[in-house]
Formats: sequence, structure tokens, C-alpha cells
Amino acid sequence: MRELYQTERLTIREWSEADASDLFEYCSCKETTKYLSFPTYTKMEEARERMKDREALYQAYGGHPGPNADWAITVKDESKAIGSIGFAGWDKANATAEIGYVLNSKYQKHGYMTEAVIGLLQYIKKHHKRLGIAKIESKCDVANTASKGVMERAGMQYQCILPGGTSNNTNQAADAYVYSLTIEI
Repeated sequence: MRELYQTERLTIREWSEADASDLFEYCSCKETTKYLSFPTYTKMEEARERMKDREALYQAYGGHPGPNADWAITVKDESKAIGSIGFAGWDKANATAEIGYVLNSKYQKHGYMTEAVIGLLQYIKKHHKRLGIAKIESKCDVANTASKGVMERAGMQYQCILPGGTSNNTNQAADAYVYSLTIEI
């Protein structure tokens, strides 16, 4: 498993098949997934398929970050995946990438996600020329105040409320807060 970056308390690394049970643990929790754009997992096979998809993406991008790639968040010196962070979209023509994230509810309210997002923003800034990214965006359901707080604490700037700008795990459209960060070139 290739490591993408580390923060003070976290390691952000590639997913592996061994992580399927960790992914299933939080993706099968309705409270954790209620603001995500895919249905709550009901079968372990869904997590295994996701792991296979991730490994295929890593190979396709030669081990570098690419569109729709995400990584496991682990507490340093532990192997358990407690969440994921990565790219939810990538508009190469406009040099803009959207980031997304989710954290196991057992690990929320400890600052882990803010730390992981700040780390990803720093990684993108450091590698922005190779990645071709000049602007980073993130959005969340207006009811998801925890995610809004993460974006604010990570230094992203509020842009707008986008009507119908996101969907939840039951495929219902929802208004979205949009935040962004422009990379100084």
C-alpha cells in the first residue's frame, strides 16, 4: 500500500482488499452515509467491489492521484481504515478538482477529518503543477453542518448555496454549500 501523505496523527494511504471490513463498518451505518451520494451498504460484497475498483484506479493512474480516486484514512501506527478522502470530481479543462470525504462515526469529533482535509489541500498545493489543479472545491448538503465546519476550519472559502447541488444516499437532491480554495501559482 502506497502512502499518499501523513499528518501529525494520520496516515493517508491506498486502500487494499484487507480494508473491506473497515469500509463496510462505516458505509453500512445509515447515520454515517446519510449525506453521501451512494446507498448505505447492506452486503460485505459492496465493500469488496469498492476495494477492487480502488486498486484498478491506482493502477490506471500509475500510483498518482487521479479523478475519482480516494484513499484510506488511518490513525498513525494503526492499520484500521477509519474513513476516506479523495477526489469527487476533476475538471482538467478548468484546472479544478472537487474533494470529498467521509469518516467512521466512531472517530468523529476528534478533529481527524479537518486534519486529513488540511493535509490533502497541502498535498495538492505542493503538487499542483503535476496534477494540473489551480482550484479546489468541496460541497456538502446544507444540513451537514459538520462537513461545512471541516471546510471552514481547513481554510476553504464559502462561495454559495447551490440549489439541488448534491444528492443524498436515497438519491434525493439537496441544496449544497460550496466552498473553494484557489492555489497561488
